Amino acid sequence: MCDLKAVISTLPDPRRAYLSELFRNLPAGLESMIAQRKMDAGETLTRAQDRVSHVFILLEGRVKVLDELYSGIVYAFAEFEAPSLFGEFEAFSGCERYRATLQCLTDCTFLSLSASAFLEWMRRDQAALFMRTVQITKQLVGQASSERRFRFASAGDRMLLYLVDAYRREEKQGVCRLGVTRQAMAEETGYCVKTVQRCLASLRKRKLISAEGAKIVIDAGQHRRLASLSAGRGDREEGAGTFKESSI
Repeated sequence: MCDLKAVISTLPDPRRAYLSELFRNLPAGLESMIAQRKMDAGETLTRAQDRVSHVFILLEGRVKVLDELYSGIVYAFAEFEAPSLFGEFEAFSGCERYRATLQCLTDCTFLSLSASAFLEWMRRDQAALFMRTVQITKQLVGQASSERRFRFASAGDRMLLYLVDAYRREEKQGVCRLGVTRQAMAEETGYCVKTVQRCLASLRKRKLISAEGAKIVIDAGQHRRLASLSAGRGDREEGAGTFKESSI
């Protein structure tokens, strides 16, 4: 059990405001079933095919979602920042096992409650259920869009999309310095490390990205060019259409 109000009060807005509203009408007796859990970067919260036991609410940190392809490649297909809920899809749909592996990208703080307690909360709290329905719908729309973009994309196209999204997440003062490993990039794009390295070498040659040691650097101008190419609107100098792996 944790002091829910005290924990939420330490969070910055808009996170604090959202969670305060979400828990506003928490039914009596359920707060005692909520626990706080801290995890280090790299730790695994749940594994795919583990039996569903809890729903987790991310208060602080970032989490990546992993799946394993038939080829054996581990594919990181999504990242989430606080506040996010994990396990609610399985709880709502009655799945007995978690559908994906969740790994902490940074040090993380979670609230956890049993799947049965979560469902009781949602049944008894219409306002909270509506808030989660809105958020789940937004998430599913975003995932569907991402899946459409990736389904028929070449390795080069996926790398463009990855770098454009990375810039939007990591940019500070107009520059993104991306310090992820090539293995992590391979996991996110669904290709092998060798293919990732070949894509990056081609992008560096075309001056679409730069390097600082092992870090990938993208400035505002490079981001505009990457975004234009990823949308299939490359200018004459860089070639119209999408960025094909055959050009690497």
